[in-house]
Amino acid sequence: YVELFTVKNKMQIQILSTIFMIIQCSIVLSFSLHGAYRKSIKRQVAMSAPLEIAGQLDPSKSWDVKFIFNGEEKTVSVKEDCSILEMGESIFDNVDSSCRNGVCTTCAAQIIEGKENTLLAVHGLGAAQVAAGYVCACQCFVTGPGVVMKLGMYDEVYELQYGQYEKSYEMKFAEKPKEEKKNMFGF
Repeated sequence: YVELFTVKNKMQIQILSTIFMIIQCSIVLSFSLHGAYRKSIKRQVAMSAPLEIAGQLDPSKSWDVKFIFNGEEKTVSVKEDCSILEMGESIFDNVDSSCRNGVCTTCAAQIIEGKENTLLAVHGLGAAQVAAGYVCACQCFVTGPGVVMKLGMYDEVYELQYGQYEKSYEMKFAEKPKEEKKNMFGF
């Protein structure tokens, strides 16, 4: 009687253990599918061209674009309706971005060649930055051949945009060396 009871408990433990593993696997699978679904939705949203340039891009056309990022160069074919940021993220690791609306400048890039063959949806940068070839990569689309883009230019754009103000602020408000206090006789 004792042996039957023990075997029965061992079987119950195995059954419960198997059920628990099945539940764990289904939870993990559920989260994995949910994550893949979220990535798919995010990609679909990111891949749609901004309304500001609706009808100006031909998704059937592709252009060879040379990308430069952290000293590495890659030339890839880019469809007109794919932003520079989207393509950069697909070929390089750790391309910085944030708002994807042309406001934060985190995804700043520089057009080295072929500026005339790009189209900007939103002009989030000032005239000085645009004149120097800087763009927000999330809002930049290639519309012709010969484009060379340098990604990861946030620091340079930030310096160009705000550096002059920071320097004048530092000059005006920086801590000055403390003078030794002197007594009324100048000692």
